[in-house]
Amino acid sequence: MSDMLKAFGTTGQPTPAGADFKHPMEEDIVRECSALLMGIPEGKRLLAYAREHDINFHVMTGKEPNFRMADSKNLFLLCPANTRAVDLEEMACNMAIGIRNIEQPSIGIPRPTPGIPGVDLEKATFNHMLDIIIEMCKIALEFETVNKSTKLIDLVEKLGHGDINRAIRSGKSQEELAKILREEIKKV
Repeated sequence: MSDMLKAFGTTGQPTPAGADFKHPMEEDIVRECSALLMGIPEGKRLLAYAREHDINFHVMTGKEPNFRMADSKNLFLLCPANTRAVDLEEMACNMAIGIRNIEQPSIGIPRPTPGIPGVDLEKATFNHMLDIIIEMCKIALEFETVNKSTKLIDLVEKLGHGDINRAIRSGKSQEELAKILREEIKKV
């Protein structure tokens, strides 16, 4: 067996019985992220949506901060075991865009899921990405305004969305933001 096959030999295999990926600080992480989001307008709105729609938050130990949506009722935050190395605003942003991900179908943004009749997968994927990037920029701007923190703005730049962020700040339309994202994608 080649080294690559050895490295990926268990990919796609069922998780071993007894494996527990629940983060030991799950309750603290959810509480802290929620508290941060309650300090900004969009965070309050998204948490209200989550309450109204009975969204459950779970935290799993992961390599880097992120989120995964299991279904419309369960959002999984991924957080490294060593929480001292984690920026809570980034975790809160992940929670916010995870909620937005769940909210999207209710505001007319279909999930980019293969096989959905009548849905153009490429268009749905683009609109999904654009909306999530806009949401991330909005959250970053609100944290900068309220907390005087530029950590998320720096992350937006690092992720390559600085042009969209600046366009949002200058009041560009949705169509103009879409054009900017198309240009960003061409650069990749």
